[in-house]
Amino acid sequence: MGQALVGGYYVYEQKGDRQQWKPPINCAKGLKWLRRSAASGNPKAKAGLGVLYSQGMCVRKAPRKAVLLFQSAARRGFAQGYVGLGYCYLHGLGVRRSSRRALNSFVHAIREGDTAAIGTAWKISGSFFLRASTYYDTGTNIVGIRKDILALHDAAREGFESAGGFLNMLDQFAQIKLRQSKTPLQKARAKVLAEVLAPFSTRK
Repeated sequence: MGQALVGGYYVYEQKGDRQQWKPPINCAKGLKWLRRSAASGNPKAKAGLGVLYSQGMCVRKAPRKAVLLFQSAARRGFAQGYVGLGYCYLHGLGVRRSSRRALNSFVHAIREGDTAAIGTAWKISGSFFLRASTYYDTGTNIVGIRKDILALHDAAREGFESAGGFLNMLDQFAQIKLRQSKTPLQKARAKVLAEVLAPFSTRK
C-alpha cells in the first residue's frame, strides 16, 4: 500500500472524495511506484494506473489496458476500480458502450462506499426512465427498453433505492396511460409497457 501512496503523491492530489491531477505531474516517479505496487497486487495502484491509461496521462492512451486494470481492482472490492469500469462502459473506452453495465459498475462502487458514484448512477437510471416513457409516443426499441427495465431492477436489488423509485414511477406512468389513452395505438403501447413492467411492479 505504501508504494501506491507514494506513486499517487506524485500524480494526484485529493479533492474531497475524488483524486485530481497534481500539477506539475511527476510522471516518472509516479509511474515507478504505481507500477511497482500494482505488480504486487495492490488494487489502489491498479485503479490509479487504469486512470492514467484511460486518459493517456503519463503514458500512451490504452483503453483496453485500463479496463483490465479496473477489472482487477474491482475484483478485490476496490470502489475506484468499479468507478473506472463504469466510466469505460459509459463512454465506450476499451469496451463496447453499455449504459446498463455502467450502471451495474457504479452501483457496486456505491456498495463499496463511494458515495460520489451515486450521482452518475442516478443520471443513468433517469435516462432509462426517459427512454422507456418515450415508448408511449414513439413505439420504438421495446427490446432495449426491456433490458433497461431489467437493469433498473438489478440495481434496485443491489440496494440502489433510486433505481427502484424509477421503476415505480414507470409503473405508475404505464397505468395512467392505460386509463387516459384516447387512440387504439396509444392504448396498445401503454399495454405493452405495463406488461413489461408487470414482473417488477410493487403494486398489490
